[in-house]
Amino acid sequence: MTTEPEEIDLEQAQKNAPEQASEAVAATPANEPLPIVEIDSIAAEDEVVELLLKKGRLKEADLLRAKRLFEEGNEGSLTALLARLGLASERDVAESTAEVLGISMLSIKDAPEMPPQEINLSIRFLKAHHVCPVTVNDDQIQLVVADPLDRFAMDAVSMATGKPIAIRIGLRSERTLLRSGPLGHGDDSRESGRAHTGRG
Repeated sequence: MTTEPEEIDLEQAQKNAPEQASEAVAATPANEPLPIVEIDSIAAEDEVVELLLKKGRLKEADLLRAKRLFEEGNEGSLTALLARLGLASERDVAESTAEVLGISMLSIKDAPEMPPQEINLSIRFLKAHHVCPVTVNDDQIQLVVADPLDRFAMDAVSMATGKPIAIRIGLRSERTLLRSGPLGHGDDSRESGRAHTGRG
């Protein structure tokens, strides 16, 4: 007696695929080596927006509103602005960005309590740009960033340290980047003596 193969609901499988991919990406341990990803911010931003629209996580009218505000001179990326305005959820934006760029997210439970001591960078700068070093070795510095499409902070850290940057995405709302100590709600007592970076 032969058994009929189970019928697969392709439509449901397609809907579940992004969620399953996001879960796998988010589960990557924090201490594993990461590939250095070259990011074309403009092209990637367009792809992330298209993905949000396709998933039904963003409305066309809200996108047009955000674009008008963005053109008035907002810093950062359009996708970050969408999250700040509440037009798309921070998690939806982060997961779609991770999917487009092929990079991982860092769960708060895997985030370090403090940045590595050997990273001699301005804590004020890291806090202002929602960037947190998590590991450093001879080949790279791993950063958790809230907005991987805004190259300024990542390029500044690379220039200040002379090392290439590998990134993961963290959520501001989970305080993945600002978990505790100087990068959280403490004081800037370790600020003295650290290298400063800034625009201009």
